[in-house]
Amino acid sequence: TVTINWGVQTEANINNYSIEQSNDGSNFAQIKTQTPTANNGGNANYSIIDATASKAANWYRVKYTNITGNIKYTSIAMVNAVATNFASNLSEIKIYDNPITNGKLNIFFNNQPEGKYNIKIFNSIGQQIISNNVNISNSNFLYNINLSNHLLSSGNYNVVITPSTGLKSSLKFIVP
Repeated sequence: TVTINWGVQTEANINNYSIEQSNDGSNFAQIKTQTPTANNGGNANYSIIDATASKAANWYRVKYTNITGNIKYTSIAMVNAVATNFASNLSEIKIYDNPITNGKLNIFFNNQPEGKYNIKIFNSIGQQIISNNVNISNSNFLYNINLSNHLLSSGNYNVVITPSTGLKSSLKFIVP
């Protein structure tokens, strides 16, 4: 099982919360709902148990809908996989949803060393268009880049990921 905890400061005008789970970090499905408890501007803390969590990595987010129907999402949180076989212990970096969906580039660091990583994105003619630094705090980590903020045109892109150790990884992705 996995316990999902979250808190809200000055909760107001919330209709409901939907807790969503994913096995790949991209495709989410609702697993539970929660009604607000301090909807008068107070602080609230919630805890939900996912008794059907997979033994592989699980990703979670909370979707919240206000009383006028507007929807927002929390950041995605990942719960590490339970190592049950050799394949789950592979060391790799993957891109989820390729071609990219919803304007987000999801990079999953599986069994990678903790530390600082530089992430650079290049267009098809080799021009650098994005550069970010991220600190990996555990060996299984999901990092999201909101590409819609960068107005990328449709096409092929290359992401180069360089840890502080200097061994580069290069991955290709498509923006539809």
